[in-house]
Amino acid sequence: MEIEFGDETPNEGPLWLIARGWVSRTDTSNDALSRGHHEPPRTLALEVPDGHGSWKTVRDQLGFPAGKNKTMLIRLDGLEGTTGVARRFRLRTNREIYWDWLAYARGRDDAGARQQR
Repeated sequence: MEIEFGDETPNEGPLWLIARGWVSRTDTSNDALSRGHHEPPRTLALEVPDGHGSWKTVRDQLGFPAGKNKTMLIRLDGLEGTTGVARRFRLRTNREIYWDWLAYARGRDDAGARQQR
C-alpha cells in the first residue's frame, strides 16, 4: 500500500505512523501453503522511493497486526537515505492485511522520561 502525506505533515521527527488493521485467521493460509509452492508469509517492510523510479527498503521485519483490531506504530523519521520525515512511502508484504485506519502522530521528546517501579 502506497501512502503520501500532504504538506501539513511535520517535517521533523519524531513522527509515527499509526496503522490500525487486522489479518484473518492463518489456518486457511497455512493449509494453502502446505499444498502448493508459495512464498512463505513475510512481515511488513517500510519502503521509500529510491529516486530512480523504484523503491528501497528502509525498515523490515516490522511484524503485522496479528488478530482483530490491532494497532501498530511505525517510526517515519531517521530513515536511511532520507532527510526529515518520509512523506511518501509504502508498506509491503505478501500477507492479506486489512487496514481500517491510518494516521500520524508527533512523538514526545524522551529526555524527560524515567522508569519507576
